[in-house]
Amino acid sequence: MVIELYPIELCHNKLDSKTKKLQTTSNNDNNINSIDWSEKLMKLKDFIEEYMIPSSKDNGSTNIESLKVTYLAQHGLIEQLPSLLNDFKFPLFLQTTGDAKFHETEEEGISPHIWLGTGNTITPLHFDSYDNFLTQIVGYKYVRLYPQNQISNLYLKKDEGDENNLVKNSKTSQNNISFVDFEDTDFEKYPLLNIANQHYTECILAPGVILFITSGYFHYVRSLSTSLSLCFCFIKK
Repeated sequence: MVIELYPIELCHNKLDSKTKKLQTTSNNDNNINSIDWSEKLMKLKDFIEEYMIPSSKDNGSTNIESLKVTYLAQHGLIEQLPSLLNDFKFPLFLQTTGDAKFHETEEEGISPHIWLGTGNTITPLHFDSYDNFLTQIVGYKYVRLYPQNQISNLYLKKDEGDENNLVKNSKTSQNNISFVDFEDTDFEKYPLLNIANQHYTECILAPGVILFITSGYFHYVRSLSTSLSLCFCFIKK
């Protein structure tokens, strides 16, 4: 019997924020700009019992401490457990490739991925190279979107050659991500966000809501409760 292990991301809410700067300065922390997300392999059962169940019982899950903020993020769980296809239907306007099924690549059609996490998970502002129908199944999420023409005002981080880089790893390899906290911004450090913030839109995703995010459009997402989402990603043909 094969026991599947899943890449669970820990401390999935740490960004460069005004409040964090104040807090870490008072604690004499010299690493106020570090983003210390980590990842570990876990059995799905252990992930649910250790993190998801406590989060679902906590009405104040948006205030959950960072060490308990965990995410199974953009994961191909349906590929590992294809029987999950029996538990949902593709929306009619997405069924461009016939019957619902898992596709190996986005080029082949719609590729469903799962986002399963505790309250207070944050997906930093970024853009994707494919279109995405983000579908909320359980819980609620706050989404903020910025148009592509604001790219010069969003403080994207490069993977190398940037002495002020907050993270140097695969998360920044596409140069399409910003680790600024867009809900608690230090405007003295990031003044151009005063311009960008004149152009964003925002919404709350509730169960059953689908948000279309076109390729190249910046989006920042924070879970307001224990949450399960499906994203249907595809490339236009």
